Amino acid sequence: MTKKKILVVASTMSHIANFHMPYINELKKTYDVFTMAKNDFGFEADFDIHFEKKDFLIKNIGIIKKIRKILKEYKFDVIFLNTTLAAFYVRCAVKGLKNKPKVVNIVHGYLFSKHVGAIKRFALELAEKFVAKQTDNIVTMNREDFEYAKKHKLSKGEVFFIDGMGVDNSRVRINQKERHDDKIVFTFIGELSARKNQKFLIKAVKALEKFDYNIELNLLGYGVKTQKFINYAKKLKVDKKVNFCGYQKDISKYLENTDFYVSASKIEGCPFNIIEAMMAGKVVFSADIKGAVDVISDLENGVLYKFGNLDSFVSKFRLVKNNLKLQEEIKKNAILTSKKYELGRVFSNNIILFEKLIKG
Repeated sequence: MTKKKILVVASTMSHIANFHMPYINELKKTYDVFTMAKNDFGFEADFDIHFEKKDFLIKNIGIIKKIRKILKEYKFDVIFLNTTLAAFYVRCAVKGLKNKPKVVNIVHGYLFSKHVGAIKRFALELAEKFVAKQTDNIVTMNREDFEYAKKHKLSKGEVFFIDGMGVDNSRVRINQKERHDDKIVFTFIGELSARKNQKFLIKAVKALEKFDYNIELNLLGYGVKTQKFINYAKKLKVDKKVNFCGYQKDISKYLENTDFYVSASKIEGCPFNIIEAMMAGKVVFSADIKGAVDVISDLENGVLYKFGNLDSFVSKFRLVKNNLKLQEEIKKNAILTSKKYELGRVFSNNIILFEKLIKG
């Protein structure tokens, strides 16, 4: 019997490597599984496709044609889509195919939310509705996206909810390096982008100067905003306090040396980076956005501040920084919460769902 062909798609191969390889390896026991993404950071896809965020009419029409040619040649049975950009272009390529594959959109956080400008939000929502008829099923990772997808009928079939793709607890260690100085280390892990909003964290370092806190901010990741954020840190004269660490495969040594994990993201799906920090026993400060509010209960297992509100961040930080008992309680609860999202816990349920979607 011929094996079914499965295609796993994302904007970058590093995304697939970070979130999907355990599932791909499991599915390969039964199916022929291929990957489509942009090669990056030493990770290589079966089909190297450079999804472009800019020059839509010039470059991306050609990309859609290239994808369409691959789909016609390989005749995949099921496509699992990840990341907004890649998911949109592949569904455009699927439109009009004679033998359409089943298309499952795994939503790692819709890019539209109340924290996105009205025009951009409208365009993003319109794009998702435009390809809804090419979407057989949707898998979401937070309640807001789950309810939105159902309400607006963004797929022909059922919308599912999962507790993320799973966090590998072998990537983190529950301990803290002992230091003998007054330094306070902040860390954030994620692509340097407007969506991840590291600019706010740089501003926070500046704002905390007047309280004589000796803050050091580690930003792990790389992205289109890297140089702009470097320039912004220099403009605020905090460039000596902000470390741009680039993409890091081994995050454990950074988390180990971290006092507080901080996030200013505008949007999350199931916040993988936040859960990793919680797993490492860190007090996490996050904006009160979708995804984060699904995981964090304020002042219980983490700290939520008002999105984009520097005063809210500073006041919450000063409150928690001055209360060691509260910090210890938050750390303990954070570790307990993170167990819900461990790869070992969610993997079997997710595989059962993916098998169901492949066979159904």
